Amino acid sequence: MTTLWATLGGKLVESRLAVVFTPAFFFWIAGGAIVIDAEWGWDRARRTLDSWPDFDKTVAVLAALLLVSLSAVVVSSLALPVVRALEGYWPPWLTWARRRLEARVQLDIEKSEKRFEELATKQERTDAENEEFLHLEERLLWIPARREDLMPTRLGNVLRTAETRPRIKHGLDSVLCWPRLWLVLPDQARADVDSARSSLDGGAALFLWGLLFCVWGAFNLLAVVAGLATALYSYRSMLGAAKVYGELLDSAYDLYRVKLYIALGWPLPKNPHDDREQGKRLSQYLLRGSDEPVPVFGWNSGDEHQSDQV
Repeated sequence: MTTLWATLGGKLVESRLAVVFTPAFFFWIAGGAIVIDAEWGWDRARRTLDSWPDFDKTVAVLAALLLVSLSAVVVSSLALPVVRALEGYWPPWLTWARRRLEARVQLDIEKSEKRFEELATKQERTDAENEEFLHLEERLLWIPARREDLMPTRLGNVLRTAETRPRIKHGLDSVLCWPRLWLVLPDQARADVDSARSSLDGGAALFLWGLLFCVWGAFNLLAVVAGLATALYSYRSMLGAAKVYGELLDSAYDLYRVKLYIALGWPLPKNPHDDREQGKRLSQYLLRGSDEPVPVFGWNSGDEHQSDQV
């Protein structure tokens, strides 16, 4: 029995430590401190707590841990909608706002491209101009090649660039091909992509916690400042995570698209031009299927040896 209680106690300590080191814990502990300081005062709160029986204190602690855990689960489940909202996928009634932001982004891109060309053709550049040139180069690298793919936010353009690169380079539609490619990726590649995506989603959750923290501004206006600063910091971290995630997606297509062709029995491209054309045909086939006699699938054409080339 002693061993059982020791084990349960150890598990409880581990769970408490796991809860403590989360944004949810800091949200509730800081919010509670703000409310106590504004409404009751620390002396009154201490006297009230001291008057509680030990059992009530234990129940209160367990209830607090449960609240923190449940709120963490809820906010984590909202990470994807938050990412989508920060990308610029907004409801129809906000179409006007999206159009205006896209127009501003388009104008800003045109200015950046013009300045980049000026610096690129300049014979000698100062250190400040070199720094500006590299900054513009890195920024324009994460702008969609086609203007119709432009998004109203910087995060949206980074992720849209990552999504459209496989189509531009290899003719492969990411929406159609990525779930199939994922199934044939090596374990390490999948782990790397998962890690990058987790960082992006973690940043989205922290962004939401920052916005939620502003509710404590009803008791102390400094909470609004802290919440908005957290949201801004998390958004900037999301941009970095999105670029890493985008690079890994791009690399997955560059390195492992042959596995996708072989798994689907699709003829392998023979050159870069054929690569793009075959990618378009494969994407169309995955979207609608086909009853055409061509192309001949690899497992029917004696090309099974292709798998040995991967």
